[in-house]
Amino acid sequence: MKKTLITISWIWASIIILLLFYKNHPINDFIGKEITWPNNEMKMTNDNRILILIQNTKECSICNMQIYNWYIYNLELQRKKMNCDIVYILSEKHSLDEETKRMLSTYGLKYSFSLETFMKTNITLKNNRYNTFLINQQNKIVLIGSPIDNLELWGLYKKQLSKSL
Repeated sequence: MKKTLITISWIWASIIILLLFYKNHPINDFIGKEITWPNNEMKMTNDNRILILIQNTKECSICNMQIYNWYIYNLELQRKKMNCDIVYILSEKHSLDEETKRMLSTYGLKYSFSLETFMKTNITLKNNRYNTFLINQQNKIVLIGSPIDNLELWGLYKKQLSKSL
């Protein structure tokens, strides 16, 4: 009986600690924050956006931007008629080779060279470790984190997007 009470107490203590951790998790500081677009350069065709912030793609833009992966996800979104643009915000100091630009255009992925300006108008995003965000029609952050190689998170992205259909 005494072991059972200790076990139950341990379980409750663990649950309380987990709940406190989740409530105070840094991700929660971003959910619901409004994103400000510094200029009208990024005309979107859809209301929702998956925003990918890229500091530097180094030698292989296609690899580091995970263009093939995002293309597959974009095809799925289109097939399910989920209105969402996938947008890369790249450093203003960066440039893309012609092959990468052609792929982005062909695959329906958008990009802008305005990261530094974007970060100045969205200071809350400046010192975070995340670079991928789902933005809703009201320009608010709904989800954080890259769903690439994370099917559970991709499922959450799709669930959130299906709410706006």
